[in-house]
Amino acid sequence: MPDQVSNSDSVGTFLIVFFVLFILIIIFSSACYCSESCRSCFTNSKTEKNEMDLKSLDIILFVNPQCPHCVKTIELLKSKGELNNLELVDITTKQGNEIAGKYAGNGKMYVPLFISRKNNTGTMGYKNSIEEIIESLKPEVSNGQENKVSEKVLLFTTSTCGYCTKAKQSIKQNGLESYFKIIDVGTPEGNKMAKEWIKPGVNGVPVWVLIENKEKYVHGYKDPNEVLKELMG
Repeated sequence: MPDQVSNSDSVGTFLIVFFVLFILIIIFSSACYCSESCRSCFTNSKTEKNEMDLKSLDIILFVNPQCPHCVKTIELLKSKGELNNLELVDITTKQGNEIAGKYAGNGKMYVPLFISRKNNTGTMGYKNSIEEIIESLKPEVSNGQENKVSEKVLLFTTSTCGYCTKAKQSIKQNGLESYFKIIDVGTPEGNKMAKEWIKPGVNGVPVWVLIENKEKYVHGYKDPNEVLKELMG
């Protein structure tokens, strides 16, 4: 009888040890799987982030050292280690002014002004984060749901014109997108429309033209609400 008890105890001990080892193997395997999954998620997230960054957008940033918003913009870029990932142009220098002249539609420019040469887009003013800068420089995509009936005015622009950027931002901020059809004269189709709608002798953009009567137009930047009153009043 003593021998039988001893054997029974040994079997019980063996089963306990086996069970504990089994549990440890499961826990270890789960930890490894989780580690791999986390590593995979991190890698994918990093890859997605790198698909669109300031450097890849080929950005030129126009600034004036005396402009408070320009100073804040430069400080933001420095703090995030992004200042070397774009081309910085001081418009108060002779060289900078010459470069700005190539981009400003009518010889004047609001700063700070970001221009993505990759996307052929621009955005003006101080942004609170790098993500906001990138979002603002995404290409404009039509959702195919514009209300063609409500469009009243053609707005002729270029993607690199500071006043044009301000005009488009003002339209969006005022919720007036359905009243304006924005035409980029830098495209073949836009250039063709500009020749048909803009009167000879009117140089530079932005130009606002009433669809019902192309003889009525506004040349230069103006608040979009004022444009509608002037052209439709």
